[in-house]
Amino acid sequence: MDGTTFIEKKGVSVTNFPRIRMKLQYTLFFSVKPNAPTTPEVVEIGRDSITLQWSHSNPRLVWSYLVEFRLASEQTFTRLTKIPQPSRPMLSIDGLLSPGTEYGFRVLARNSQGISEPSEEIVVRTLGILTAVSYL
Repeated sequence: MDGTTFIEKKGVSVTNFPRIRMKLQYTLFFSVKPNAPTTPEVVEIGRDSITLQWSHSNPRLVWSYLVEFRLASEQTFTRLTKIPQPSRPMLSIDGLLSPGTEYGFRVLARNSQGISEPSEEIVVRTLGILTAVSYL
């Protein structure tokens, strides 16, 4: 089918009249990869945690979201996780971040046709002071 991935569901029952039962068969097609999600927004931030949320202009085209992050001082993003529930575009990260450190976050949308361009990056600093330990 020219590289188009599809899902087929069969046997959906619809009853419009008391003695008539109809079976419907339908196929859903995703023929384009999704566009980029909106820039993530900070919902809550702590010393070693952050909660982000975002949205998408057409969430029905999205199967999952991919969240990437980086230290603000670095260039390379690391894939943090996949969010399998596109109806709830939110992520809480707890205990992974360092206090008083700047991080960049971005989100990508995914479906059967590929991965979107990344959202605009948001750069945030966790609460607290980054402390260094020195040994004399």
